Amino acid sequence: MKHFFLQVLSILLLSQAFGQIRHSEYFFDTDPGFGNGSPLTFLAPASDTTFSFNAGIGALSAGIHTLYVRSYDSAKGAWGFSTPKMFYKEINQSHTLANIVKAEYFIDTDPGFGNANNVGVTAGQDITFTFNRSISGLTTGLHRMGVRTRDANGQWSQTTHQLFYYEKAQSHSIPNIVKAEYFFDTDPGFGNANNVGVTAGQDITFTFNRSISGLSTGLHRMGVRTLDANGRWSQTTHQLFYYEKVQSHTFPNISQTEFFFDTDPGFGNGYMASLTPGQDITIPISKSISSLTPGIHRFFVRTRDANGRWSHSTSQMFYYEKVLSHPLPNIVKAEYFIDTDPGFGNANNVGVTAGQDISFTFNRSISGLTQGLHRFFMRTRDANGDWSHTTMQMFYYEPVLSHPLPNIVKAEFFFDTDPGFGNGTNIPVTAGQDISFTFNGDINSLNTGLHRLFVRTQDINGNWSHSTPQLFYRESVQSHTPGNLVRLEWFWDTDPGFGNANSVTFPSGQTEISNFSFPVTVSGFSNQIHNLYVRVMDDWSHTTVVKVDFTNIVLPVTLLSFNARTEGNRVKLEWKVTSELNMDKYIVEHSIDGTHFSDIGERDAIANNGGEANYMLYHNKPVTGINYYRLRQIERDGNFEYSQIVAINFSKGLDAVSIFPNPATSFFKIETRNRIQEVRLVDLTGKLLVTYPHQSAYSLENIPAGAYLVRIYLSNGQIISKPIVVGR
Repeated sequence: MKHFFLQVLSILLLSQAFGQIRHSEYFFDTDPGFGNGSPLTFLAPASDTTFSFNAGIGALSAGIHTLYVRSYDSAKGAWGFSTPKMFYKEINQSHTLANIVKAEYFIDTDPGFGNANNVGVTAGQDITFTFNRSISGLTTGLHRMGVRTRDANGQWSQTTHQLFYYEKAQSHSIPNIVKAEYFFDTDPGFGNANNVGVTAGQDITFTFNRSISGLSTGLHRMGVRTLDANGRWSQTTHQLFYYEKVQSHTFPNISQTEFFFDTDPGFGNGYMASLTPGQDITIPISKSISSLTPGIHRFFVRTRDANGRWSHSTSQMFYYEKVLSHPLPNIVKAEYFIDTDPGFGNANNVGVTAGQDISFTFNRSISGLTQGLHRFFMRTRDANGDWSHTTMQMFYYEPVLSHPLPNIVKAEFFFDTDPGFGNGTNIPVTAGQDISFTFNGDINSLNTGLHRLFVRTQDINGNWSHSTPQLFYRESVQSHTPGNLVRLEWFWDTDPGFGNANSVTFPSGQTEISNFSFPVTVSGFSNQIHNLYVRVMDDWSHTTVVKVDFTNIVLPVTLLSFNARTEGNRVKLEWKVTSELNMDKYIVEHSIDGTHFSDIGERDAIANNGGEANYMLYHNKPVTGINYYRLRQIERDGNFEYSQIVAINFSKGLDAVSIFPNPATSFFKIETRNRIQEVRLVDLTGKLLVTYPHQSAYSLENIPAGAYLVRIYLSNGQIISKPIVVGR
């Protein structure tokens, strides 16, 4: 039996203020009571106590549990808090994976496990499924391919779906372009724009270099289109562009340049800069800025042209700081230390030459340091006796250890069960050389299934390496000679088992079939897709499935007549059928608008023998006016179809909608068997006065005396208007 242990590390902080801990205990999940938990033993109390213990959890179920620990203070005679620790226990389970023995796929509609298209698999080998089945029968659009497998235990995997888009390949011969044209802004009509020379059969390179000088300044659109050899014009492609006329402006020469700092002295009163008319201006600031105070200043420049016009004053911000002379004293001493500062001047000396840069390559011995992180410090002293800051660099020191590896002198392997070190099958090795191990051992004694090959080595010191495992699958090679085909069998939808389906006999001595046909019975089928399965024997083949669509087959019944006539205060519905087969029932539906129907009664099918049958049903509550009826004929498998609609004008029936009291004073009510969605009160011109939600009574408060219309919006989409008179 496996034993599970939970290692717990606890820290108890003890002091005189907290008394003396004499006893500690732990328990899982449920408190057994103070003193009844599992005891813990540790040393006599000190200031701090750190202890660990192993708690057996073998008896716990898999899942979340809580470990509690508490202690008893003998000085105070009191227990401490129970400290909880939550953990999860999981039981190790071994699962041997069964081989995959079958794979199948389908597109869009799942025919059921085992009924999809077969994918050939070899037990014990990975499945590489490259889909190259014909999908030419699919419609253009999105489709889903489902793939799943079944293992040797008969367990099916989840069905993996892959979405793909199918589009039928179509061949379109593209005619040559024979003409191209362009225009600006206004389309002159196809064939009337500016021509672009093209050569039939060659790509068109259209570099626009036409004159656009006649365009106005602003945004314009250029349209380009082509005509093919069949006389069809392409769409007109537009390109937006901005046109601006090129204008010539003669600029007068710059005749004067001046600059100033911070405060403008006025045009012509700044510091002059020399220039040559017609040439670019370079302004060297020759004026000393030593008179400026340290800080931020602004430098301004402006020019005047030959026409006497001044430019804007261009400014540039700058910071002025007086140059101070500080001769730096030479470095005359440098020193370093590791970890602990011995004090200025007491560390390890680094040789320096006054007036030269210090190049410090550290090659001192650090072998006396312990392994781990250390800090290296360095500092310098100048000729004035001032020390620099101490610069630190952290580094890790690890002693270099020499471990000569001993030669491998022995290697061995075994399967599955370890026979013990030295008892495996020997692998020849040469001491001092790499081992190249090509396995060609005998595995004939192994049974079919998963196995593990282990390899390990021994060095010259007698030490064994870890045993390295390699998982592999052993399958016996079997030879199958195909036998003669004996018979074929077929069935619809449900498999009756091998040998129990409809049988077809083959001519003797055949090992394969080509162009073999046989009759299949299809009578009594429902209007939906069915699956036809076919397989052959010797050593039964895979069962081949073919989908057959019966959705366009008419119901197995012929409606000879369907009539409605009045009989007193009700309507009598009669219908006559023939060739009734596999029928379930007939439902009569009623409507007051010829669009929205509801059920009013049904009759079970009584013939189902292919003969004639007569049916009748009364509608006891027809409405005044036109009533519409139709028949829903339902097959046993749920398929159905409707008859034609018959109408009858009934003068003695109930009003579909009635309003009372009428005339009304403060309210009115509506009576109808249909569900009301909304009610509106309008005047005789159609102006809306009030909108009501459905309720038991409708208020006429603040409505003047007079004649109005009530518009009733029913859930079946009907709108019925009823007159009402309001009196006071």
